[in-house]
Amino acid sequence: MSVERITVFVSPELAHIIQVTRIIGEAGVNGVMMSITRLQMGDTIRLVVDDPIKAQTSLTDSGLLVKIDQLIAVEIDDVPGSMAHFLEAISKVNDTVGSIQVFPSGISRDKAIVLIESDQPSLHDAIATAGYRELAYTDLT
Repeated sequence: MSVERITVFVSPELAHIIQVTRIIGEAGVNGVMMSITRLQMGDTIRLVVDDPIKAQTSLTDSGLLVKIDQLIAVEIDDVPGSMAHFLEAISKVNDTVGSIQVFPSGISRDKAIVLIESDQPSLHDAIATAGYRELAYTDLT
């Protein structure tokens, strides 16, 4: 199971963040998660949306640089120490990940959502063996 995340690279100005969100909104694409990383050379806007292909097409047609990544979404308890416990569980089979983002669950107050970028197939088994639940996009809305 995976969730697709789009990444948009823009110069570090609020107007460009507004532009990205306006373009996907006008395309009828709904975002459920967004993060912005500010770098000296520009901003990296990462979004999980309901239609990543439509978002990518709309943004690319507007001249923006966009890529789509496959992520693993996992639900964990939202209590102290749960992230460390989860990372220890997956480190038994996978000691590197591309990126990790954590968001509060919009569905359950006592859960958090971890998005992991990884190309290790064994990670899915480690997640299941440790008793965690992988999520699909529909679980995030």
